[in-house]
Amino acid sequence: MSDTNLELLAQDLRRQRDVLAAGISRSRGRVRDLAGEIGRPSRIYIVGCGDSLNVGMAVRFEWERVMGLPVHAIPALTFSRFEASNLPADALVIALSQSGTVVRVIEAARASFSRGVGTITASASGTSPLAAEPATATLITDFPKLGFVPGTTSFPYHLAVFYELGLALAERWGTEADTGAGRANLDRLPDLVEASLEPMWATARDQAATITRDRPFLVLGTGPNFASVLFVARKLFEVPQVAGLAQETEEYAHDEYSVVTPQVPSMIIAPHDAAAKRSSEILDSLLNIGSPTAVVAERGHVPSRPATWTYEMEPGLDELYTPLLATLPGQLLTYELGRAIGGSFYATDDPIHRRDGDDLIYRSELVATSPATKE
Repeated sequence: MSDTNLELLAQDLRRQRDVLAAGISRSRGRVRDLAGEIGRPSRIYIVGCGDSLNVGMAVRFEWERVMGLPVHAIPALTFSRFEASNLPADALVIALSQSGTVVRVIEAARASFSRGVGTITASASGTSPLAAEPATATLITDFPKLGFVPGTTSFPYHLAVFYELGLALAERWGTEADTGAGRANLDRLPDLVEASLEPMWATARDQAATITRDRPFLVLGTGPNFASVLFVARKLFEVPQVAGLAQETEEYAHDEYSVVTPQVPSMIIAPHDAAAKRSSEILDSLLNIGSPTAVVAERGHVPSRPATWTYEMEPGLDELYTPLLATLPGQLLTYELGRAIGGSFYATDDPIHRRDGDDLIYRSELVATSPATKE
């Protein structure tokens, strides 16, 4: 019997505005208190897997802007097995696992803390294994998970928490950046989601009716929204089992350009940001080839050449905060694809995927420190 419940996924999407509003309000004081425990480091490593890794990839640009120090987003395995042995003693590591149960993230937290490096663990539950790990500080995000459903609302929720964390740390360490302007983006977000949701959903329904499982789906974005396209591609894997090709916008010209045809649908996340002109040029390329292309852009800043579908984000987010809204079309599209072509959450209708999937993530052998230190 299938555990896939698309209506639970729809419920998660419909509650996004309210969950974000509550989470932003709750986290603001919490991260300010946590920031008081943390001294200024020489650099920061945000470590995670999957959606959690993409959170770090998206926020790092704003963190660098307000903190004035390098911020790296690194996959947990790469960090624990290769990076940890070279950590500066005055670095700060933030290990995020939304479930708090991902073995590689637990391993990464141990790899840094065991070396005496400042380590923050972050997860949704205070009873999770990650929350129980020794650390300099622990952040509990309290995301209200509905049940067995791929992460949709959880992604912008944790993005918002991490934007808040970055602003709080910057203030604690001293910054000339306007952190109030950053928080204003977060305060506007719930209403922007509410205004964007239904028009985007109608577009997603139309686009989903044209997509089949036997063709890959190309997703492009750059800057902080390269994280967004990796997230959207993952939802294509997890819900309808469509092969999502996630690529940085410029790198499409070097790579996927050679395989895109009129039979390969695409989506480009192209907000009004530092790369807007180049995104329009890449959109032209996709349309010249004949790819059925969706563009995600703010209302009032949509590229002049009409795409096949347009998802209009409500304006109101600064460019480094646009990932908070830019993945909503992809979330809605994957839901509609599940309705249109089927699929099962994490491919669990297939017995091998059902048997092995959790073990790959939650029950792998845990190595406490980098192998390079064991000699």
